[in-house]
Amino acid sequence: MTLISSDKHPEAAVYRATIAAGEPFLCEVKAGQTLRLLDLEGNQAVDTLFYCDVRQPNSAKFLYYRFLLIDWMQYNEASGVPSLNGRTIERVEIECPESKEQTAIATVLSDMDTELFALEARLTKTRAIKQGMMQELLTGRTRLLAPTTAQR
Repeated sequence: MTLISSDKHPEAAVYRATIAAGEPFLCEVKAGQTLRLLDLEGNQAVDTLFYCDVRQPNSAKFLYYRFLLIDWMQYNEASGVPSLNGRTIERVEIECPESKEQTAIATVLSDMDTELFALEARLTKTRAIKQGMMQELLTGRTRLLAPTTAQR
C-alpha cells in the first residue's frame, strides 16, 4: 500500500460537523464534492453508509428522518457483523406524504434537532462551570461566607 498526500484542504471545506459516536448524519454531497469522514474517538468511523439519489419533489431531510424509523436490523443478512446489501435496501418500501408536507415535517424535526444541540451545548457548559465551582468551593479557595472571629 502506498500512502499519498491529499490535495484537499480542511479549511476549504464547505461544511464541517462533529457527530457523536453512534449518531446518524445527513448531508448533501453535490457532483464534484468530496465527503471526508474522520474518526476522532478511535472507533469505526462508518458502520453503514447510504447513498440516496433524492428526486424531486421529495425532501432529502424528510427521507433522512424517515430512514431513522426503519428497523434496519430486521434486514440483516449476516450471522456475525450486521450487514445489508444494496438490493435489500432498494426493496424497502416507505410511505411518503406529498412534497409540502415532507418539507414541513422535515423543518419541524430539524428545528427540534437544532434546539437539542443548543441545549446539549448549554448543559456541557453548565457542567464545566459547576466543576470549576466545586474545585473553588470545596478546596476553600473561594469562601461564600466571611470567616467569623471564632473561626479565625
